[in-house]
This record gives sequence, structure tokens and C-alpha cells, in this order.
Amino acid sequence: MKRFYKKLMTMRDICFLFLMLIIAKGYSQDYPVNLYKTTVDYKSNNLSETYKGIIVDEGKDYVTISKIKDSVNDKVIQYGLSAWAIRYYENDYYNLSYYNSMTYQNAFAKFHLTEGRYYVVVLNANFANKITQNYNSYNGISFSGSTVFSKLKKTWLTQEGFRKQIILIDTKLEDASLQNASGINLSPRKLKKFIKKNKLKVNKESFKSMSFEEVIELIKLVNSKDI
Repeated sequence: MKRFYKKLMTMRDICFLFLMLIIAKGYSQDYPVNLYKTTVDYKSNNLSETYKGIIVDEGKDYVTISKIKDSVNDKVIQYGLSAWAIRYYENDYYNLSYYNSMTYQNAFAKFHLTEGRYYVVVLNANFANKITQNYNSYNGISFSGSTVFSKLKKTWLTQEGFRKQIILIDTKLEDASLQNASGINLSPRKLKKFIKKNKLKVNKESFKSMSFEEVIELIKLVNSKDI
């Protein structure tokens, strides 16, 4: 009888440790994903075969992935997490490791705009904190992504009163040796340069009170001229 209880306790200990390991590493499942290895691939709709993405967490506008594996032999696809974009459940997501202002490892954000030369991805404070916390929890590291919103002057106020950050991606690669376009934080200062570069007419008063929605409309206007 003592041996039985000793064995039972051992099994309980093993189960408990296994459960703690799952909690510590985070819950993840694999789902079908396709890759756009480069910006050039994305613009030419050159989509890869279907792989398995080990999904750590996902939300309305983002997904975090720990690994991407071959669907047949289960081997890790070495370039998987460095792909410029992915397709997941019929939606396309931008790899935030190509975002110059802040690097989010293994995080992909849904495209907000992909028609024309300039693509747009939109971040908000909840998004930034959420994907950082989930990724850090899964990998056991300590880092805060909230610093991306530490300067409100670099965000835009929506008509509903929310702060959002605009990632602007110029997909026209001037250097023929480059295959991937980086995203920048479209701050008011950089928006001024964007307006000047594209010869738009915006008076000072309108610029000062410009909302998130109005900035998006400006980008759409430039894209419509570039087509």
C-alpha cells in the first residue's frame, strides 16, 4: 500500500510539474500560415506553400508566433520568422521586426492599407503592451513595449478620442539590391516631409488639428496618384 501511495504521489508530482511547464511557457497551437519572404514577393503576390505557425497569441489586429514549421516533416523553416509578411486566415500581416522605430520579435500586425506605393500598419497602446507581454511571458524575458507610446506627439488622435500610431511603409525600393521595405513611425515631423515630398497642399492650421483619419486619407490620396 505504501508503494502504491508513493507511486501515486510521484505521478501527481510529474503531472504538476508538466502543468507548471505549460503555464510557464505559455499556451500555443499550430495553425496554417503562408509566407511572403520579401516585399517584392508581396507586391507580386508570390505566396509560399502552407506551413505550420506555432501561434502563441492573437488578437483582432495581431498575431505572435514562436516558430514556423514544415507541414510534412515538422522541421523549423529557418527564414520563417524573418519573412516580410505572412498570410493567416485570409488576412495579411506585416512582420514588425522590419519596423524601424521599435522591434517586436516574432510579432505580426495586420495591414491597414496595401493599395499603392505606401502601405500602412496601425498600432495602439493596448496592442503594443499586449503583444510584448505575451511574447515575454512565453520566452521568459523582461522588456516593456509601452515605451513606443511614451511620446504622444508621435501618435495621432482618432475622432473617437483614441491614440494610434501609424507605421508608414514605402514599398518602392530605390536600391535594387534591397528586397524588403522598412516601416517608420509617421510622426507629425515626418508627415511634414511626406507632404512636401509629394507636393500636397495643407495649411498650418489644418495640419495642427489633423486627426488620424485625415492622415490616412492623405496617404490614400498620394497612393491614388501613384497608381
